[in-house]
Amino acid sequence: MQATTKNATDKRRRGLSNVIGSLLLIILTAVSALLLGHYAFTTMTAIEHNPSIIISDASAINPGDAFPSTPVYIQFTVTDNGNVPMTLGSISIAGININLNPTVLVEPGQTLSFNAVLTYNTSSKTYTLQVSALGYGYSATASSIVSSSGGLWVGSTIDIQVMGLVQGSQPPQWIYIQTPVVIQD
Repeated sequence: MQATTKNATDKRRRGLSNVIGSLLLIILTAVSALLLGHYAFTTMTAIEHNPSIIISDASAINPGDAFPSTPVYIQFTVTDNGNVPMTLGSISIAGININLNPTVLVEPGQTLSFNAVLTYNTSSKTYTLQVSALGYGYSATASSIVSSSGGLWVGSTIDIQVMGLVQGSQPPQWIYIQTPVVIQD
């Protein structure tokens, strides 16, 4: 009888070892899944929207310093150096604002070149600004007339401002960028 009791106790221990081993394996799998899920979640949420635009290569030319009889020619580029698309809604040069209609979509990494011509009408004493965007086959032109008494002579500084709407942002997020440019001959 002694042998039978010892045999039954060994069987129970071996059966208990299988259950403990299975529980340990399940716990190890669950902990591994939680750690992997936490890593994946933090990696995915770390990719944030980083909206950013820059103005570069800006120049303003007043040939022969003959303004207002000759126009001022302005060139600049706008680059979306963020990781979300931007819709350019308006451009302001020398205080003259133009709402782009239609708006200009700039994808991340994309650069658009802009040309602008600023003329002055001596009889009405108003400036007229025409802006065109040339990049990736897209163009937009707009004009605006604003009364002003100032001059745009060589050595004067004008500001170029660009306003863009971040695509997919809730609530809507606007980005403004400005750069000064000295008028050259």
